[in-house]
Amino acid sequence: MIDVTLLQRFYISTSRQLKRLESATRSPIFAHFQETLTGLVCVRAFGVEKNFVDEAKRRLDQNQACLYPNVVAN
Repeated sequence: MIDVTLLQRFYISTSRQLKRLESATRSPIFAHFQETLTGLVCVRAFGVEKNFVDEAKRRLDQNQACLYPNVVAN
């Protein structure tokens, strides 16, 4: 019974931290998307679409790297 309680405490605290980490990396994705939509005319005018797509992919990769352990833990 003690082992189960210790395991549960460890799991809950770890699960919370993983969720916080995933949430913290999700916010920049939405911020970048909003900024891109706001400046879409300029992005297209200067032909830097690839830069913005690459940045979006980088942010998504960071988020997925944090999301995967959370999914596996649950």
